Amino acid sequence: MKVNFFLIGAQKSGTTTLQKILSVHNDIFVVPSEVSLLEDPWFSAKTFSELDSLLNTEDARIRGIKRPHLLFMPEIAERIKAYDQNARILIVLRDPIDRFVSAYFHHLSYRTIPFAPLNIGAMRILRGEYAKSWPISNTILDYGLYGKAIQHYRSFFTADQMLVLHYKDLSVDLEGVKTDLSNFFSIPNEWGAHLGEVRENSGLRSPLKVLFSRIAKAQTQVYEPKSGLVYMRPGGPKSTALLNLAKRMERAVPDLDLWKVDLKKDVSAALKKAYEYDQELLARLTGRRLF
Repeated sequence: MKVNFFLIGAQKSGTTTLQKILSVHNDIFVVPSEVSLLEDPWFSAKTFSELDSLLNTEDARIRGIKRPHLLFMPEIAERIKAYDQNARILIVLRDPIDRFVSAYFHHLSYRTIPFAPLNIGAMRILRGEYAKSWPISNTILDYGLYGKAIQHYRSFFTADQMLVLHYKDLSVDLEGVKTDLSNFFSIPNEWGAHLGEVRENSGLRSPLKVLFSRIAKAQTQVYEPKSGLVYMRPGGPKSTALLNLAKRMERAVPDLDLWKVDLKKDVSAALKKAYEYDQELLARLTGRRLF
């Protein structure tokens, strides 16, 4: 058995929700956990056998894996093509500015960018001030360039092999999404029980929660910015106690709008400008203005 579709897309765009929706169809199987084999630094042809081994006990006609950020890794499309030239690519996107904010707080909480308020940090990223010393910061902006990423995939796969969904469709037009999926995979439009309300996954947005998360992670890992590598730090009694305290404080902070920070108008406008050309490209590629 081989994997014959790949579920990819933007950060916190609903790929997990879509995975659950797919799983209620009798003809579809999605490997439950995310699969990182294709991005392995030691990738080789043997990796394909490892990919196949994930499906040893599955006989579903449609078989897939989920790994959202494969959309933005330029070498992946060619690897998928080498694995299966008839593979289907299922992509879920969300508003690129919302995704930028979510990614910013994610990297703050993991200590992979310097600690700075959202609006200050966003402008530093737009000006490229972190690009050399904290290169992972480039992904916070670049992973919102959906048109560029999809155009790259189109050089390996036809438009018929790719389906692009908007995260909002999962909540406002789920039946329409199921119809699109049925047509895309050429399967009966017969789906299992409804999974309940689809809620937006905005990620961590509270500065206080981010602060406590950073304290907790500082006790267990060391991030080396230039290489992008994370090293695990052995913990002693003091660090363990601080780790447990920080985790309790993070859970204790109420996740209310009171604690959340939004973009200022000028910063939002700068981000909109940064994504303007790419949004036009995306509209041309998909035939639909998604955002």
